[in-house]
Amino acid sequence: MKIINKSFLIIPVSAVIIISLCAYKMNKEYPEQKITGNQELKQLAPVFELFSQKNQTDVIRLRGYLGRHQLLIAFFDGKKGVDQSPTISSLKDHYDLLEKKGVFVFGISEEIPQVNRKIIEETGKIPFKLLSDPGFDVIRQWGCYDEEKQTTVEKIFLIDRTGYVTWEGQFPKEMDSLEEFYNTL
Repeated sequence: MKIINKSFLIIPVSAVIIISLCAYKMNKEYPEQKITGNQELKQLAPVFELFSQKNQTDVIRLRGYLGRHQLLIAFFDGKKGVDQSPTISSLKDHYDLLEKKGVFVFGISEEIPQVNRKIIEETGKIPFKLLSDPGFDVIRQWGCYDEEKQTTVEKIFLIDRTGYVTWEGQFPKEMDSLEEFYNTL
């Protein structure tokens, strides 16, 4: 009488279980997500990779921060300058509080890293990274591009620790008030 090696059966049995689970998940009908009244739709934040003002090799990949940290993404018009942005000034003034609470901050404009670096040298330290999007790709993706003026519209977005941001229509929804956010910290 031949003895069957039972460990040989583990692979075929595992394969059958995995295939069954996959078939179940693929054929299961999920209810449609409906938004009513004051409910907000949250989706994963659009990811990007942008150069910071630090140097030509410092690339910030948003994906590396999602699901780990709460993030504030501030878009500003680089042509006016970082020193002329009320949002950037407010974030700069409250940065100690934000850092203490574990909130990462990024400023994004259309200016190239060298221009951002020069402005920081002239106007003083910005405690968070300024990212460059000279092609307006990320700026458009987040709904912060003014087609008529061909410039960046100043907006700020909150990405929660799970990597989700509130959406409104086809773009992420900007925050209502930085001051309210500071008070919740």
